[in-house]
Amino acid sequence: MRMNLNTPLPLNVQELRQKLGPKTSAPQGQDLARIRQVAQEFESLLMERMVREMRTSLPKNPLFGESQGEDMFREMLDGEYSRLMEQRGGMGLTSFLTHKLSGQISHK
Repeated sequence: MRMNLNTPLPLNVQELRQKLGPKTSAPQGQDLARIRQVAQEFESLLMERMVREMRTSLPKNPLFGESQGEDMFREMLDGEYSRLMEQRGGMGLTSFLTHKLSGQISHK
């Protein structure tokens, strides 16, 4: 369903239910697999950003100088950490988003 973003938001639940219409059937097969894949990618990117931000809170090591090679290695390492965390269950965001985006939640 395509919504016009210029229309005002409904003021109550009944108006919202009228705008949404009846609950559609949940996607299946390839659609559900694509939703899950996108949710996994999003969770992985989010965790990579979190790992990168956490790394900025660590003090710099004065023993070794900063270099482009070290920066590239840290970026790749952060990406690998996030992929491993996501493969081991992550934060549960993938299953939540898959459930939410597949329309399995009723409009109540």
